Amino acid sequence: MIRAAVLDELDVLITAHRLHDHPLHPVPIDRAIEKYPIRYVAQLPGNLMALIVRWKRGEQDHVGIMFNAILQNPDQSARRRHAAAHELAHDLCDHKGSLLYMQGTSEDLSRCGSVLGQRQEQECEYVAAYLLVPMLALFEAEGETIESAAASLDVPPHLVALRLNIWHRHTR
Repeated sequence: MIRAAVLDELDVLITAHRLHDHPLHPVPIDRAIEKYPIRYVAQLPGNLMALIVRWKRGEQDHVGIMFNAILQNPDQSARRRHAAAHELAHDLCDHKGSLLYMQGTSEDLSRCGSVLGQRQEQECEYVAAYLLVPMLALFEAEGETIESAAASLDVPPHLVALRLNIWHRHTR
């Protein structure tokens, strides 16, 4: 699920970048990721569509986002917007990702990393839903199918369902 403190931080981000100013249109998520260096690569490991990259240059920490090049295609805009919001979530939630796997090799650490990774991925999906599906859009979509609402917002349908879940649990 998603913690209330994260929702509070997201509300600040949404306001600062005016992400929900036009809630019946796709959320302009690029406003929220414009500070990150973006790179498109021909292929990412496994079936990944995007990943967040952290590095250090001197004493300064840096964070960037790598997208699978397929997401540059106009017909992939919903998947790209989803990937952008999901990767932004990893940074906002300060997830360390695969660093855990690089720091140890024991079986216990591997199992812990797997569970931690699943929780982080689930949290990022909820954050992406909160960012990309404005509350007013849910009200306006009442009576519509989830697929129809998702098409209007240019997001994958599962994000609309997750956003409804957040609304029911947190009333926001």
